[in-house]
Amino acid sequence: MDENKIGMVDFEKFNKILRVEAPSQIPRAEDLVEDSFHWQENVCKLITDWVKKNKLTPIEAFRSFDQDFDGLISKSDMAISIQKYLKVRPEEILNSRMDRLFRILSFYKTEQIQPSDFERLVNDVSPYVNAATA
Repeated sequence: MDENKIGMVDFEKFNKILRVEAPSQIPRAEDLVEDSFHWQENVCKLITDWVKKNKLTPIEAFRSFDQDFDGLISKSDMAISIQKYLKVRPEEILNSRMDRLFRILSFYKTEQIQPSDFERLVNDVSPYVNAATA
């Protein structure tokens, strides 16, 4: 079920599995406000495309996103950066979306993104594959 290999499954995929077992008890996707990874996947793609377009190394891109220069990307840093560099509208940046984005990007599921997390994103490397072989 975890096609993104991030340790989480969105409602659509989970719903497909459960619909076979108890179809009358499962909420319909259209009844939910948002329960997919579409926004987060789009932001991740926009980040990687921006890095490639600007011919930046992962560390250069990380430093650009680290708005307060503390060596970590906070949710505030990310919100400012995706507006500034990726032209994401402020009204799209909901707390719930940012929480989910950080759960996807942060290997240790913290409130901050480390340089290694950002490098994995830019280089399209799954942290779970490497962790399993370590």
